[in-house]
Amino acid sequence: MLARVSGVISRKALFDRVAEVEKLNQVLESGFYIPHAKFPELDAFYGVLGVVPQGFTDPATGLKVKALILLLSPHKPAFFQRHLNMLSLLSQTFQPELIEKLAVLKDPAAAAALVTGK
Repeated sequence: MLARVSGVISRKALFDRVAEVEKLNQVLESGFYIPHAKFPELDAFYGVLGVVPQGFTDPATGLKVKALILLLSPHKPAFFQRHLNMLSLLSQTFQPELIEKLAVLKDPAAAAALVTGK
């Protein structure tokens, strides 16, 4: 994903924007983490799935996180509702049962297949 957006958004801008939004803390009670940010330079959604089999403890909430998605969205009026819908879909999809299944997989292709159902 960074390769796709690097020609459009600098790494510094990416990390600065995500860090700013993360002050609000995006860890859900399920232990799923959705760091996200909007950029006017984007015309599509971009996301990266990360799985941490042993998990890490979020210092702000004390919740154990084993899966996360970094989500980048266009910062344009036409995408506002779609951004909210995407966050809702992700939070509904990544429930503890799916997260635990992801945590034991060793192959990124298997993780992608599990998440997409393909």
